[in-house]
Amino acid sequence: MTAGDIAQRLGLTTGAVTGVIDRLVAAKLVRRVADPTDRRRVVVELLSNPRREREIAGLFEPMGTRISGLVAGYNDRDQAILAEFLTKACEVLEEETHRLRVRP
Repeated sequence: MTAGDIAQRLGLTTGAVTGVIDRLVAAKLVRRVADPTDRRRVVVELLSNPRREREIAGLFEPMGTRISGLVAGYNDRDQAILAEFLTKACEVLEEETHRLRVRP
């Protein structure tokens, strides 16, 4: 994604996102590369870092285990209803966030 794309998705200014990207580059988590279809554009590319990925996975593993246990307590029909609700709720949240951003 470009910095502009990231800024739009996060609802931040490109200046704010540029600062975040600078810090991520310094931490060797991402790099800036020329867009292969338009060399005037710069794309932010995620860098693989197995050690950090394991650390992050370790941080979220307990939550994943607990959520899996919670989901296992529902039958297939109820899981389908919950998945449908969560999907539709996310759509509503995205639409309302967009509405609030473009409001005069």
